[in-house]
Amino acid sequence: MSRAAIENGLYAWVNAIVGIAPYTASVLFANQDFSRATKPFVSITLGQQISIGFDDNKSAPSAVGISTITGERKMMVTLEAYGAKGNESATFDLLNAVLASLEKFSVRDSLYNSGGIAVHRMENILNLTEVVDTNYEPRFALDLIIGYKQTDTEDVSWVKTVEIEGEMETPDETKIVGPFEVELT
Repeated sequence: MSRAAIENGLYAWVNAIVGIAPYTASVLFANQDFSRATKPFVSITLGQQISIGFDDNKSAPSAVGISTITGERKMMVTLEAYGAKGNESATFDLLNAVLASLEKFSVRDSLYNSGGIAVHRMENILNLTEVVDTNYEPRFALDLIIGYKQTDTEDVSWVKTVEIEGEMETPDETKIVGPFEVELT
């Protein structure tokens, strides 16, 4: 699964909950190069990808030495809700609705079936409300640990022949003088 597929799956899920009435919040990805969205909005931040265990290579390499490798990955995802001044409970409700949706097996199945995303762990919603430029800004954060499988292709072609120049000695102390080719099987 690519990072773009993960982004698309998470965006569709969060937007389906907070992008409609009664919330009608915008959903965007953090650290984008545009001006700040109108409140209320929810930002999605994807963390560093972590490999779990060893990757699995069950396919034989193709005729040109290309192999398909699959591995399990985990990633921290942070959702942050920003609200207007004096609207703290409505801002909290944005993330609370997202968190509550994960209690439904149908939502978890949809995330997995449409995007291959499994939610492994959900944290409590944190109140990060603060004063920004002399204005009170309601802000809440929710951390999730997601899991997914990533499939890559890798060139695992091998060397078929080796040309040896020079002199070498075998275990019985016989000297062999090159150049000669050795075919590897």
